[in-house]
Amino acid sequence: MPSIRHFLEARAPGEVWLFQGQRSTTGRQIIDLGNSLLAELREHHSAAVLSIAHDLRFLLALASIVEEYPLQLVLGRDADARSQAEAYLALDAILHPDGKFEWCAQRPVPAPGEAGVLLFTSGTTGRAKLVHHSWDALIEGVFSRSLEKNRGARWLVTYQPHSFAALQVVLSAVLSGSSLVMPERRDPNAYIEAMADHAPTHISATPTFWRAFLLAAAGRTFPSIQQVSIGGEVVDQATLDRLKTAFPLARLSHIYASSEAGSVFSVHDGAAGFPIEWLAREIHGGIRLRIRNGALEILTRRRMRAYASGHPSPVSDDGWVISGDLVEQRGDRVVFCGRTDRIVNVGGLKVSPDEIESFLLTHPDVREAQVYSIPSPLMGQLVGARVVLDPESDQVSVLADVRGYCVANLPPHKRPRSIECVAHVAVSESGKKL
Repeated sequence: MPSIRHFLEARAPGEVWLFQGQRSTTGRQIIDLGNSLLAELREHHSAAVLSIAHDLRFLLALASIVEEYPLQLVLGRDADARSQAEAYLALDAILHPDGKFEWCAQRPVPAPGEAGVLLFTSGTTGRAKLVHHSWDALIEGVFSRSLEKNRGARWLVTYQPHSFAALQVVLSAVLSGSSLVMPERRDPNAYIEAMADHAPTHISATPTFWRAFLLAAAGRTFPSIQQVSIGGEVVDQATLDRLKTAFPLARLSHIYASSEAGSVFSVHDGAAGFPIEWLAREIHGGIRLRIRNGALEILTRRRMRAYASGHPSPVSDDGWVISGDLVEQRGDRVVFCGRTDRIVNVGGLKVSPDEIESFLLTHPDVREAQVYSIPSPLMGQLVGARVVLDPESDQVSVLADVRGYCVANLPPHKRPRSIECVAHVAVSESGKKL
């Protein structure tokens, strides 16, 4: 399979393909930057590097040299990633946001270790894990998709550069000969401005991002958009329907992937979940799916190598990745209901916050919802909710209507006992609700 460097070299020398704020970068400049970093790494015999540089130039420059100089490349968000990484790896160098290396304690010979990229999970359900992937598996996962339909695209990057999702978008752009746009700020208005300035054609984001974006962009149209992708959290039907309304000419894709399993599948029919028939056969890339104990499991050769952080492996004895994503069979679909580690126990009855959030989003005036547990001396836990309402609506009367909507449609143990109206919900660096 051709290397990342091969695809960068195939670009016209002066072709701009990376737009970050006011800076434009060509493929030739990325290659030159990669050569410069490579010379420094060789001089210091470095084998394990932590990059906390959020500039996509450095991510692509490092990726461009991995075939020539195998590395254990750790991608981290900030200085805290150093202490986490050093708990599990012997780092040789830290690449700081200014693009300068900090050299760690030197060894006469590079420490042994499998080359690849190591990424931290989002940590929204506990301490972040460090996931080790091979570059070959990551590139194969992107390359195996039909890249022709993305050729010449312009991707708007909504994810933090150190994340698995961002790496997927970046590799997709490089391998398909597409360009990338990344605003300096990470808020809906900055993305709206970037869309006006650079006319991106493809956007991939979490459901939480999309709901905030649609709220901020109320009434605006974006005719350049050809591809809208959504994933990273439970994808509800209400959000899919609103995206179809906002981008009527765009291809809508639900992407299912994880740091552990890699890229798994895409659904393009506009319905939540995936076809039940996929449980009975191999899907694209030789991947198999099954349900055990109410959770989805995946058999794929593109899964992670291991947790470098020493956490228990999520891989079963027979080689299936245990995703922790709860699913249900409903008619001819398998739909996602939440996470095994986010269950609320109401008097012995299990409630998935994601399921209740998806329900609340079906109310025509609810634009975002966040469900959480409330301690109860009698029931153990109860369900509480925060909702963001349509700013044009009468907030008091709509909130009362939402409460009645829950009473009329949810069994007692699933009804939020407290529902408050908020301007926005807390969102993590990964673009997911906290």
